Formats: sequence, structure tokens, C-alpha cells
Amino acid sequence: MHSHSTGNWFCGPEGLFGLHFGGFFPLIFWVAGLLLLFTLFRAVFANKQNNTITAVNSSSALSILEERYASGAIDQEEFLQKKKDLES
Repeated sequence: MHSHSTGNWFCGPEGLFGLHFGGFFPLIFWVAGLLLLFTLFRAVFANKQNNTITAVNSSSALSILEERYASGAIDQEEFLQKKKDLES
């Protein structure tokens, strides 16, 4: 009785397309998969971190603008224009 199982996909009697990969092919497969996952997670978290930094910079720029307006360094028209530019 001959039984096919998933354990014989790459290194069984037939191999994969007639090629016998031995025990290293599954190892290479898992390492490549884990590297892909690591890269995706890193990209996602880097994007979230950049968005947080942008929000902090925008609010600090707005506070600087408000201080300049309050001190009289810029007039109302310039303040409103620059505020509009920061919000977009």
C-alpha cells in the first residue's frame, strides 16, 4: 500500500517536478516567509510612526504660529493664511 502525504511533496520518491530538494527546501521556504512577514510589519509600523511624528510637528508648528500672532509678529491675514496652509 502506497500512501501520499504532505510530507512527501518536496523530498518524496517523485519530488517536485522530478526534482529532489531534500530537507533544505522547507527551511528556505520558512525563512523567506518569515522575512516577508517581518518586512511587512516593519513597513506598517514605520508608517504609523511617521504619521504620529507628522501630527506632532503640525501641532507644534501651529503653536509657534499662534505665538507669533499673539506677539504681533504677523497680522491676522497672514496668520489665517498660514494656518490654512498647515491644516491642508
